[in-house]
Amino acid sequence: SGYLSTSWYNPATSGEGIVMQVYELLGDTQNFIVNFTWSAYDPSGLPFWLTGQVTVPRGTRTVTTPMFYVTGGGLGGNAGAADPPTPWGTATLGFSDCNHLTLTYASNPGLPAIVPQGSGTRSWLRLGRLNGMDCE
Repeated sequence: SGYLSTSWYNPATSGEGIVMQVYELLGDTQNFIVNFTWSAYDPSGLPFWLTGQVTVPRGTRTVTTPMFYVTGGGLGGNAGAADPPTPWGTATLGFSDCNHLTLTYASNPGLPAIVPQGSGTRSWLRLGRLNGMDCE
């Protein structure tokens, strides 16, 4: 639910995190949109973000979504338009409760060498909660 909208982190791995928004479409009380960005760094130390978005039925505790990355663009639009999103792989987000997130991920084969790649499972903790929204 929207109570899962927050920032997620792992105290053992600084420099990366997840920002997630969970919301209803206007007029649709049966489904949620889950939109999130996993921010980290590429092998050369430059910021690298993966994004995913999927529609899920209310009450869903596990979400699988395709992940994408974008190159190009720049601060304030000074570097031209960004390239279209490029498929990276998939991610599955699981919530054992409102304070713990498990991320299982796998990159697609054949990505450019400069793009971070791999597969695995990560555990994340809730950083905070939206003002006035307790976990249900």
